[in-house]
Amino acid sequence: SDLRVERVGTTNRFVFRPAGVPTVMMLRADAGGVASNDVSVVVNAGPPVALKFEVPPPSAPLSGVPFAVTLSMADADGFQAFSEAPVTASIASGSGTLSGTTTVAQSGYWTVFSNLIIKGTGPHTLRFWTPGLPYLVSPPFTVRAAP
Repeated sequence: SDLRVERVGTTNRFVFRPAGVPTVMMLRADAGGVASNDVSVVVNAGPPVALKFEVPPPSAPLSGVPFAVTLSMADADGFQAFSEAPVTASIASGSGTLSGTTTVAQSGYWTVFSNLIIKGTGPHTLRFWTPGLPYLVSPPFTVRAAP
């Protein structure tokens, strides 16, 4: 979460962005000993505009051995945005095949690929996409031969 006070002209403005979840805030102002009434405000993230990694692919997974990747969708300010859209994983670079569950619906604020498997060795990157948003490409990693 991010809470700050910004000065706009002669007015102080409270700026709050939730860490991905709808948040209810209670605000109370006090000026010169005169307190305001409490005000409840519900704060939500904006609509999704990009995918981002919460847990990227491991740096050296084993060929044929499942690994996990966790993504979220971000709003224009980079905060987690709610969605139930499907996200698809594919090999962006490198040889071999990607299997396991390669399309997962985001559940609220997280997309968890729990059993991605690459059969093939060497340097790879993965591509993740969902309709209407730009592709997200993983950092490079090297798939090693299983012992």
